[in-house]
Amino acid sequence: MTDPAASPSRKAFWNKGTAITQWLESPYLTTLLLAISVALLFLGTIEQAEKGLLQTRQAYVESWFFVWQYPAMFPLSSFLHFVKCPLPGGYSIGTLLSIHLICRWRGRFLRAQKTGLTLIHLGILILVVGQFFYQARNTVYLTSLRIEEENLINPEQQRPFLLKLEELTYRTYQGTNIPEHFSAGISLTDIQTRQSREAYLGPNTPLRTDTFTIYLGNYDPKSGILTLKIVINPLRRLPYAASFCIIIGGLLQGFIQWQGKRREELTK
Repeated sequence: MTDPAASPSRKAFWNKGTAITQWLESPYLTTLLLAISVALLFLGTIEQAEKGLLQTRQAYVESWFFVWQYPAMFPLSSFLHFVKCPLPGGYSIGTLLSIHLICRWRGRFLRAQKTGLTLIHLGILILVVGQFFYQARNTVYLTSLRIEEENLINPEQQRPFLLKLEELTYRTYQGTNIPEHFSAGISLTDIQTRQSREAYLGPNTPLRTDTFTIYLGNYDPKSGILTLKIVINPLRRLPYAASFCIIIGGLLQGFIQWQGKRREELTK
């Protein structure tokens, strides 16, 4: 049997005036989350020059928390290389941002004059939530190749193709293991049509197609083996839908505000 005394407290928790909901709806939380996102983007952009796009994305985006270490390319790195700092990952930022958008959306933007803002927030929410579905629905294949070797890639519900490593360039900075230049030339041959295409991969330049993305992975100079990561994501077009919502929402909100100002001028 439900305790009548507990009902008011439960209602009070979800009341708009509670400290929790006020904090979740606060525009300061928006500023804080965006500031952290920009800082992570800045640090990740610098770090991917050393570790590559794939490893940096796994650390910064596809994690709840990670430990950031002072980069070797930063000034005074010889003295500050020991500096480490725990930071929130993309999953933590995305979860808080999703909750924040839902709380601001609830009862605030569901009005005709706020239709544009509703679409904008919906688009952002699709982007954030879509990242979680991306991790749940994508399929990852790893393949190892030497120069002039080729492997048959036969992904589920996709046409098989031959992947060949045509050439490889790997140079490191003198006295370090940090790649100065790392690139690979590959060719893809469709098994059914026998049509081929060539492409170059770099640490920050994967090959993107309509059905999959190929990332440059690790390279072992001793064995001469290069590892490539092939990611198949059925939700790859979801960001386009989210961007469409944001653009339409911005245009619609601008039109609504312009119409409102014009109506005010006519009534004067």
